[in-house]
Amino acid sequence: MEVAELPHARPQKYAPEPLEIVLGDQPAAGQPFTLTSPGRPGWRLVALTFRLVTDANVADRAVTVDYDDGNGSLFGSNGFGAVVQAGTTELFSFQANIGQAAWNTRGQAFVPLLPVEFMGGQKLQINVLGVQAGDQLSRIVQVFERQRYAAS
Repeated sequence: MEVAELPHARPQKYAPEPLEIVLGDQPAAGQPFTLTSPGRPGWRLVALTFRLVTDANVADRAVTVDYDDGNGSLFGSNGFGAVVQAGTTELFSFQANIGQAAWNTRGQAFVPLLPVEFMGGQKLQINVLGVQAGDQLSRIVQVFERQRYAAS
């Protein structure tokens, strides 16, 4: 019997909120990624994945996922303690449900993420400190949890 056929079936009281997956536009080489919130209420970031390919210029790079208030001031920052060296490809996965950062030998980094609900005009940024002209961010996927609000 299908759930819809049951006369007493209803949504779970504590059912998970729907997820919205947003594919990010690849920035130009050597540039950060920025997404400005469209101002939808209840738009909470819970995961962000992306790839960083570094060029051959010898320099250590560090990666941060930052929250900008829309006026150029950061109100949150998520980072990873290790550095990315020249001529490598690393996959980063920032997730709200990770308790401790980890990096494996296959170029994957798993990093805790502070889940933040973005208001209109606020910005999500992926920044590479020590970035070189040929460094490239790509395959950017953001996951937002949609919070429902009662009509006011």
